[in-house]
Amino acid sequence: MCDVVKLEREDDIAIITINNPPVNALSGRVRRELKDAFLAFQKDKKLLAAVLHGEHSAFSAGVDIHEFCKPTDAPSLPELLAIIDDIEKPVVAAIEGNALGGGLELALTCHYRIAHSHAQLGCPEVKLGILPGAGGTQRLPRLIGAEAALNMITSAQFSSAREGGLSGLIDRVVDENLLDNAKEYARHLLRTHSPIRRLSERKVNTAVLNKDFFEDYRDKLAAAAPGFNAPLAAVNAVEAATKGKFAKGISFERSLFNECLQSDQSRAQRYVFFAQRRAPRVDLLAAETTPITVHTVGVVGAGKMGQGITTSCLLAGYPVTLVDLNQHALDTARAAIEQSLTSLLRRHKLTHKQRDAAFARLSTSQQLSHVSGTDLVIEAIQEDRDAKRRLFTELLNLLSSNAVIATNTSTLDINALAEGLKSPGQLVGMHFFSPAHLMQLVEVVQGDATRPAAVATAMAMARSLKKVAVLSGGSDSLIGNRMLSVYSREADALLLEGAGVVQTDDAMRRFGMAMGPFQMADLIGLEAGYHARKSRQQRGADNLPVTSPVADKLVEAERVGQGTEAGYYRYEQSCRAPIPDPAVDKIIDTTAADLSISRVPIDDDTIVRRLTLRLINEACKIIDEGIVQRPSDIDVIWVNGYGFPIFRGGPLCYADSLGLDNVVAELNALEKSSGPRWKPSAYLIQAMAARMPLASYDTLSAGERTGKRRA
Repeated sequence: MCDVVKLEREDDIAIITINNPPVNALSGRVRRELKDAFLAFQKDKKLLAAVLHGEHSAFSAGVDIHEFCKPTDAPSLPELLAIIDDIEKPVVAAIEGNALGGGLELALTCHYRIAHSHAQLGCPEVKLGILPGAGGTQRLPRLIGAEAALNMITSAQFSSAREGGLSGLIDRVVDENLLDNAKEYARHLLRTHSPIRRLSERKVNTAVLNKDFFEDYRDKLAAAAPGFNAPLAAVNAVEAATKGKFAKGISFERSLFNECLQSDQSRAQRYVFFAQRRAPRVDLLAAETTPITVHTVGVVGAGKMGQGITTSCLLAGYPVTLVDLNQHALDTARAAIEQSLTSLLRRHKLTHKQRDAAFARLSTSQQLSHVSGTDLVIEAIQEDRDAKRRLFTELLNLLSSNAVIATNTSTLDINALAEGLKSPGQLVGMHFFSPAHLMQLVEVVQGDATRPAAVATAMAMARSLKKVAVLSGGSDSLIGNRMLSVYSREADALLLEGAGVVQTDDAMRRFGMAMGPFQMADLIGLEAGYHARKSRQQRGADNLPVTSPVADKLVEAERVGQGTEAGYYRYEQSCRAPIPDPAVDKIIDTTAADLSISRVPIDDDTIVRRLTLRLINEACKIIDEGIVQRPSDIDVIWVNGYGFPIFRGGPLCYADSLGLDNVVAELNALEKSSGPRWKPSAYLIQAMAARMPLASYDTLSAGERTGKRRA
């Protein structure tokens, strides 16, 4: 077995190299060998300085997350860093690629830091429901100040090495030959008799902090990200760094880290982390299935969704031909796409060169024939089944037999869309979420006739766009919107029974949702749901609830959301902040009276309970019907696409935390009092009886499904 850490000697300089591909994770073995290397360096009197760096264009992405689920092998990362901290010779961290989490804590423990200009530095721990636990909350504020350290830790955002150089995090930034420059830097330190510069011996500069700084920071976090515990714990740890000795702060940090690690929130967030990495795997595809290589992309439909999809493809490096019959729509789309790219430039997500290159990859046309040479065409026209089918027929006459057509439909069954096409296997679904260039989720939809290669192509394309891709079987509303339908329906029912619009939204935000159901409905727009309900009623479809009386009344009153500056709320032209509207209260009262419903007050706990139970039960019905590949995919969809709180792990993970016995008992009680919509699903009953968690990463076998086996 090859060493994962090696120590080489170059004159009086020790070169200590981490070689644990792909990201140089600080596994137990890496920590043991790093300990041995640094102790050997300390003992060797001929070695006067050390340079620590990583192979594979990476410093270290931190501790292997799998280790959080089991006892830690010695030495722990804090124990290793204590050894490095005590070394009496200068140690230089040479940072290339990523120095994240424990990797950044390792770099901070070194006495000096040099980095490649493209290197990325960050503390992503709060995304896992924990805080830096190996001195990050103690060393970082001693280096860059308490406020900058908290901004870095609580946002989990990465900084470039150039930004780090400006803040004092990095001592030197170079554009090339990092290792050679690091060795020269170490020799410079020796020539100039530079001191051993331990952050553990510094004090935090508190003179720049007002007396209420930490309390104000907690209030800001509570307002921006309600419900999250780890960021608040990080504030406590950084505050401790300003008040006492380093050793005491380290001990306090470690106790907070362990407390967070054992919490339900961290377990849920780690569950989502692994679920998102499993979601793109289509386990039921044959091993030899390969995606086609996509060189060029066509997008048909220049509305907001088409604009967002086009922007995503341009950012990923694809030349895109955007087609729409309306020249004004194309002109509007070009301007909107340019504005989106410029916005990314202003937020330092793109350079000027990258922005200009992306926009140069765009061409527009009113002629559908101009997409004939593309490998993938994404359809983003209106949700009209006949219009889409006519478009697919034309495209199949233009495109090669290997090309893939992806429909962005969110409410139409792909099997119905494919019916009668001469080559239905070329049709796959790619349901993007708006705004498509910012939202991370894509539902890839496989119809009964979809070729495996088309599925593989759509999944690969989503990954290339840096999206989280989840496979869905063909059905009305797919997975996410089907659950949204019952969620919205129940929210509507709560209004009729006595809840308020603002009350319901506030209750769900306190639960942790990014938005309440009515603010979300206004953002999405009420019109599509209205037409989908009417269409299902006309077709006699009964697989989904088709009534939302208040929503229907709002649409009929031409209140369809933010686009008309009126929906469940009203909006001012220059601001998207929702404003409560007494006119909506009148609509609710009138609708309830027309339906002979007596409205009575409903408490917030009942609102949260009913809305979440509907989500849980509908998710289990989707599993029952074989529409989803694995249960955890549903949680990935709702966390990434609908703002379900990641610290609760998604609807199924949340159900497990409640206890399935309790969930089923509540559903039974609601079925008895309120009707058959609350009947527990067969899958939920089965899971409860088997003492089986709902939240599972395992791909469902045919025997565990009642519907068709997909993929």
